[in-house]
Amino acid sequence: MTARTTPSGPAGSPRSPGGQVGLHSDGTAPLLEVSGLVAAYGPYRALFGVSLRIEAGATQVLVGPNGAGKSTVLRAVSGLLDKASGTVLFAGRNILGWPAWRIARAGLGHVAEGRSVFSSISVQENLALAMTGLRGWRSRGRYVEGFERAYEVFPVLAERRHQMAGTLSGGEQRMLSLAKLVAIEHKLVMVDELSLGLSPAMVDEVYGSLVHLKQMGTALLIVEQHPQRVMEIADRVAVLARGQVTAEGTPDDVRSLVETLIPAP
Repeated sequence: MTARTTPSGPAGSPRSPGGQVGLHSDGTAPLLEVSGLVAAYGPYRALFGVSLRIEAGATQVLVGPNGAGKSTVLRAVSGLLDKASGTVLFAGRNILGWPAWRIARAGLGHVAEGRSVFSSISVQENLALAMTGLRGWRSRGRYVEGFERAYEVFPVLAERRHQMAGTLSGGEQRMLSLAKLVAIEHKLVMVDELSLGLSPAMVDEVYGSLVHLKQMGTALLIVEQHPQRVMEIADRVAVLARGQVTAEGTPDDVRSLVETLIPAP
């Protein structure tokens, strides 16, 4: 299979791959299907008709140069960006326009760029706070299950459960950001620049946790500026440039294009 490539059209009428909203031939639907996504920051348009499809349990990587619109895709899908149009189907429902809290409650989690933790409380308190207020989490037993699930994926956090989150290393804080979503058992986790600013050894550890999540059946949508490592765990890769998907396929399909577009650091 070869990568599908699409020439950029004029502003406002782009052509992009990714397929149309619909069912598979067997009647099933993808877990997430984004079609014709257009987004803007004030008067400045950032996305020009982006389309993506992620199957349940699959890992999709979104790569591209700085300013391509990768983070904007995640922000629009998770409800953090309100100036967006198109269709975002998640588990069969169009969630575009929903508030971020409702999207998260539906099972779609977003780990934004940065450390995204409360530094003045402990690791365990961060996890408990993430579970507070969600449906079905009033039972103490459900909290215990959430802690166990998070600590299974991130054993280093189990050792530091009573440590203040702000005193963790940068990599451990990124793990805690992910662990908060693991505790709630999201169907899809979107991760933005997970390896940013981390040492090579810590990148290995953090990506090991992503492999564990994948093995648990969690679908992943991962944004990375330097994609060489993350492509090792990807099922599909989409290349974004100037707010459009310009190619999409398996890692082998797009590897030469990605290496040309984004040279290894």
